[in-house]
Order: sequence, then structure tokens, then C-alpha cells
Amino acid sequence: MAVEEDEKKRIEELLRGAAEAGGGYDPASLLHELSRLEQADARAALERVARLDMAIPLMLKLAAAGDGWPSALAAEVLGTVRTTAAASALQTLVAGPVGDGVRKAARRALHRLASQGIRPSPAAPAAGEGSRAAGAREDCLASPFDASGDRVVMFGFSRHGETEIARMILNEESGIIDMFTAESDEDRFRREMSRLLTEKELPWVEIPADYGRHLVMEAHSRNSSTGTPLPVDFLAWKDRVARPQREYPLPLIFTVVNAAEVRWDPRYLDWSPQLLDLGEFMAWRLDASRLESLGMEWARRQRTGLVLEEVGPEGDTEHAVKWIVERYFDAKTRVFFKRRLEETAYMLWRRDRTLHAKMALAAALAMEPPDRRLDDHPFLVELVLYNLKILSVLMEEQQQKEIRPGVRLMLPR
Repeated sequence: MAVEEDEKKRIEELLRGAAEAGGGYDPASLLHELSRLEQADARAALERVARLDMAIPLMLKLAAAGDGWPSALAAEVLGTVRTTAAASALQTLVAGPVGDGVRKAARRALHRLASQGIRPSPAAPAAGEGSRAAGAREDCLASPFDASGDRVVMFGFSRHGETEIARMILNEESGIIDMFTAESDEDRFRREMSRLLTEKELPWVEIPADYGRHLVMEAHSRNSSTGTPLPVDFLAWKDRVARPQREYPLPLIFTVVNAAEVRWDPRYLDWSPQLLDLGEFMAWRLDASRLESLGMEWARRQRTGLVLEEVGPEGDTEHAVKWIVERYFDAKTRVFFKRRLEETAYMLWRRDRTLHAKMALAAALAMEPPDRRLDDHPFLVELVLYNLKILSVLMEEQQQKEIRPGVRLMLPR
């Protein structure tokens, strides 16, 4: 069915807005929108957006985030941008973990630019590299996510027995929300690293320092888009902690785990509820007020109150939880939790828990495409049920607080 002109304009405006924002968008969602267009219309829209100064990172992410024709088309359109930056982006695709169709399109586009005398830039330190201490050892650690979507990324720059430390709290929506800096002797810093890496309840992991800079750069773009003030110390440290030397079009888990294998083996997704028993997921709490509000809405619709008890696969428990899952994970929340799962999958892989990493990646992949219903998503269903049980305990402590006259929210024990 042909797409109306107004809809074509809307999709192009989404692409234009993503390019201008520089971050905070979901490439998979944009690819889904593009797939609704005829290929000729999609190409025309991408080519117009590619003329924007900030379009190259967007095209790179679109090309790297899928394996269908919209991703291959994004790679082809990069070949129409006659700049060294576009050639470098194409080189990243050729060498990266992308589908064969995308790689072929990127290779053709790269050859086309080369025939015009446009080649990727030689490997060189990123801007700001000179401000990093010569000969310094770089370490980077990342924490698990907490209930608010916060995680800590910590850098240590060690030289001559002394270490400069920068800790940043990155929020999945607001960006960099706090920063702490300190100096320490290197031995003390190593002991602190060891303590964090061996923490049983909330274990941290080491990540490549350059990828850590990528995470900080992403967060910085969210500060701009949301108007969140930057911490005072950030500008003094920006060159050292927010200027990666290369592009990272996909989370690191896709470089170490075969996503195709995970996607096509249903067992990993079926097993994903087991993840909630792990320390990395201990802090994954949902917004109690949103859950309570959805419970009230369910009660209103059912006219008898929300009663969740162990009543079997066709009983009120399953119906209520699925109804809440579908409404809790709106478009924005879906993007946040998908990225949380991808980043946590890499943390699990780093701790040599490959099976758990594949479960987490399977749960992330199962949140695609953006319009897929989630009420049968095993991990999300279990996550909502787990949080409803916590809410039940809290409400019991308040003597089953009355939601409104005649209706009580009764949840699993």
C-alpha cells in the first residue's frame, strides 16, 4: 500500500530530527519507519537528510543497526556524501559486525568515493588525545544499572604511581547527572578496582576505555537534548573522558556474541526470566507509581479490582500482568530497557557468563521491531510480576491502602 505524502514527510522529519539531535533516538525504530516506504522514496528521504552537517553518525547507526534493505540503503547513501568523514564511516561498516548485505553496500560506496579521490582518514588519535598524559595507563569500569536508569562509568589515569580518577553518573534519559574527581596513589586505586570487580551483589566490570568515552559522549548528547545542566567538572575533563577514537555504531555485546545465533534459538529468550536472580538485575525496579496507576486502570476496566493470585495460566494473574506489560513499556521505556539489556549482556560476558549474556541479548532482540507486542515477552512479564509482588509487600505494610472507595489493589504474595 502506497504511503501518503504527509506520512512520507513525517518520516523524513523523524530522520532529520535524529540527525540534528545527535543522539537519544532508537535506530531500530527509524529503520522500521523507513521500511514502510517504497525504496525509491526512502532513498530520496535519506539523501536529503544526508546533506545535513550532522547526518553521518545517523547514517552509520542506521546502517549498523539492521540487516535489511533500509540499512543497506543507508550505507549506499553514505557513498553520496563526498567527505573523508563519510569514507571513514563506511570503513567502520566494512570492518564491523554488520550483515553481508550492508557490508557489500558499504564496500561499493567506499569504492565509489575512492574513485573520486575521497578516502578514510588514517588512524590517528582523537581530538583531545594530546591532553591525556603521555604513557599513562587507562582503566575504565562500569557499574550495573539501578532502578532510575543510572550507571556509573569510572576512569583511572595512572602514571608514576599516581592515579587521577573521574566518576560520572550517566542517566539513560537525562545524560551526565553528576561527576566526582579525585587523586589517589595507584596501589589504592587498584585495591578499589578489585573491590568493585569482586562485589557480589552489584558487580562492576572493566570495559575498554575508548568505549567508556563513547558512553560518556552519548550521555553528553542527552544533556543537550533534554536541557540537563552538565556537572561543573565535566568541561575540564571532556577531552579525556568524552572523545572516543572510533565510532561504536552498536553496543559491544554485538562484537563478541553472534546475534543471529541468539535470535534464532528460542531457548535463550525462554530462559531469560532467570536473569532476575542475578546481582546485575537486583536493582531493576519499575516505577511503583506507574504500576499502581496501571493497576487502578485495570481495576476500573475489570470493575472488580485487580486481584492477582496463583490461578493458573488462563487466570487473572496472567491477563493482568500482560495488560500492564503492554502499557508500561511504551516507546520511550522500550528503548531504555532494550539498551539496558544490551549493556548488561556485555557485562555478563565480561564475567565469563556467556549463557546469561545470551539470555540478556535475546531479551533485548525480542523487543524489536518497535511495534512488536510485548505482552508475551518472558523477561518483561517476569519483571513486571516481580515488581508487582514488591508493591504488594509495600502495600501490606500500609494495611492494603485503599485506592478508591470500594476498590482495593490486591497483588501477589
